[in-house]
Amino acid sequence: MSNNEMNLVRDILSSDSSLKASLMVYNNKDLLRGWNFILTGGDKKNIPTYVTEKTFSNGAIISSIFSNSELVFLNNDIVDKMMIGKADIKIDYSIALDTQMVSYLKPFLNKQESRIPKGYDEIFDFIVRNDVNIDDIPFIYENIPNISNFQNIDKIRERLEAYEILKTIDKEKYKSNKVICSKLTQEEINKSVLDTINNMIKMKDNKKLIDYVNEPYKGKYCLLLKMILIQLKNPKRKRESKLMDFFEFCHYKLGVMSLRELKIASEYYINGKQLGFFDKIQTNTYDLLYNIKNMAWDLYHIFDIERRVRDWTYKKDNFFIPSFLTIDKRFIEIIKSYSIKGIAFSEDKGLIVPLCNFTELISSLDDSYKFEKFFSKKFIEERRQINGISNIDLIIEELEKEAYNYIKK
Repeated sequence: MSNNEMNLVRDILSSDSSLKASLMVYNNKDLLRGWNFILTGGDKKNIPTYVTEKTFSNGAIISSIFSNSELVFLNNDIVDKMMIGKADIKIDYSIALDTQMVSYLKPFLNKQESRIPKGYDEIFDFIVRNDVNIDDIPFIYENIPNISNFQNIDKIRERLEAYEILKTIDKEKYKSNKVICSKLTQEEINKSVLDTINNMIKMKDNKKLIDYVNEPYKGKYCLLLKMILIQLKNPKRKRESKLMDFFEFCHYKLGVMSLRELKIASEYYINGKQLGFFDKIQTNTYDLLYNIKNMAWDLYHIFDIERRVRDWTYKKDNFFIPSFLTIDKRFIEIIKSYSIKGIAFSEDKGLIVPLCNFTELISSLDDSYKFEKFFSKKFIEERRQINGISNIDLIIEELEKEAYNYIKK
């Protein structure tokens, strides 16, 4: 990809006006052939938006990976049609439920009664919307490693059954009398759940899929582990001092600068356990590594949903817009920390260009120039040579040995 192409993509993502962004696409059709853009905000009078977020009275929220709930969609075809009239944009709007949310909703599924507590009726009213689909992929991916353990089968089966009911909910029956049940018979639900379990067992032997899940998951786990160990070693140090340790680890050890993890680290080093995502991190306990691994899954799911925006948009020929339905305040907090202002992706180039406001973090640091150097051409080239990700298993092993100093003996 040429520098001109990359700079143009970034200019469109950073545009403060969706009308300006659409004109940039229109005036550079050849250079932007194959590119798709999802931008946040927009000029409501000029460019239509799609709203992706909702807050319910019981504290649950629908939250996307974007920093603004109103989204604008652009590509060559859309802009051409907008210029002469109206563009029809196909959207696949899907929501994934975290485990806690499934547990809350499960008692009301397939019950022939309408006694749904206030707040939960709002959630089911949303789920039965014709434009909403239920996404069970995050749950399936997280539980592939657990499926071969017989002790886990019952819990996994129960969750999958809940997902199956929600995916096949009888929307007309619910709208008429508020009964929540599947269009399928119980026998058909059982068969579908069993098929999914069998597929998950087969997935364990699919190296391509396992690498697709495990490689980014290990990266998230490794970064979280190092981030937390820096904090546990000396929590009273200045944010800048702790961040420098984390920057140097990312650069010299991994050869990767993960902007969002750097942003989360900055917030963590200021707020400690007051940042709810980290409130389970305790020293002298048995479950330190267990908790960090679960936290890494949260970060992985957000990352995976971002790349599926690209992969599934081309697979289904619709803009895939994934969101989370959750009541977990810790998860809500980290989704907001992870949010992006826009995204661009090209099927031909297989590239995602997330845009998050990282410059604000760098400029807020004392001696910011010490951190800016990590994004210079010299340091970027150094990281290309390091490629520590290829040794990530050994790096994780070293970090886990260090973590045992904080685990109850």
